[in-house]
Amino acid sequence: MINVIDTKNNKQVATINHGFEPPKPPYDYEEQTMLDPLNRQSPMSDVFLDLFRDMVAKDEAYRQRLERHYSAKIRLHATGWVPGPR
Repeated sequence: MINVIDTKNNKQVATINHGFEPPKPPYDYEEQTMLDPLNRQSPMSDVFLDLFRDMVAKDEAYRQRLERHYSAKIRLHATGWVPGPR
């Protein structure tokens, strides 16, 4: 999940879900990247979604950074680690 924050107002303006693994049937028709339907969006959310999709498609370094972060998260969860206070 990518949270886009307006730093001037400290407000969330978009929440973007991005799937790193290909969807499996029966969900294989669904988008890999979308606005999160359960979190806050703003009138500018669609613009940020398009920008994010463009960055992932064109910026190899950024895409690899996201993939490394996702892989690290998966490895940590496999050990039983859960973020937050215990």
